[in-house]
Amino acid sequence: MRGTAALMVGDRHPTVALLTDFGTDDHFVGMMKAVVANICPEARVIDVSHAVQPQNIAHGAFLLRISSEYFPRGTVFVCVVDPGVGTDRRAVALHADARWYVGPDNGILYPTWASRSPTAADAVLSLENPRYWLDEVSNTFHGRDIFAPVAAHLASGADPSDMGRPIQDLTRLELSQPETLDDGSLKLSVMHIDRFGNLLTNLPVSHPGLDARKVKFSIGDTVVAGLKTNFQSSDGLIAVAGSSGYVEFAAPGGSAADLVGADIGATAIMRSGARS
Repeated sequence: MRGTAALMVGDRHPTVALLTDFGTDDHFVGMMKAVVANICPEARVIDVSHAVQPQNIAHGAFLLRISSEYFPRGTVFVCVVDPGVGTDRRAVALHADARWYVGPDNGILYPTWASRSPTAADAVLSLENPRYWLDEVSNTFHGRDIFAPVAAHLASGADPSDMGRPIQDLTRLELSQPETLDDGSLKLSVMHIDRFGNLLTNLPVSHPGLDARKVKFSIGDTVVAGLKTNFQSSDGLIAVAGSSGYVEFAAPGGSAADLVGADIGATAIMRSGARS
């Protein structure tokens, strides 16, 4: 696997991407970046997000899923939403589509890794070789002590097969999908709320039952007709075909989350024009 790894991450400017629930007020993210810089100073370090809802593994998995395809081949992702840190949950590194995904084996990596159509030649490793960790490993900060150094070593072209043993029983997490109700309507879930208060749902814009002119949505006590193409389409709450490829609810000039009192996990209903 050594030659393969060199082709994937052995360029002059490898990329390490960070996704955590740490926020940016504390020192945690900075320490992870410092570890990467010490081991692989030539690496470009890109922040995917540090605003994952605390301990919400599915939220982190969704953000990784909608973001990772925009990163160059060879990127090493470090994903740390880890409520089980310090327990017997495994640390893993997964490879698919010329990218590595490093983090806890709690499902956060699975939706993205599986969507990349991994082959039999791709690696699923349980990270067990402390040679690639920091010398001292805490029970509460594996992002700094295990995941960041492993990612940096991968970015430097280290042999992945020396980092741990192959495993088959990877922890799976399936992101929620729109649910068809008895009356033919669809039940949607809010997967993410951005800083503008837009509500990203799990309904793909490409869904075959989505007719932009006839569809109606309801969320809370608010009914929204049609699917707009931008955020200036009208006043009040609107549904928009979002840039991530999913339907969003927005309130131009305001916050949809505040307007309808929604949080991550809130539900909405989609009905076709014929049933409205």
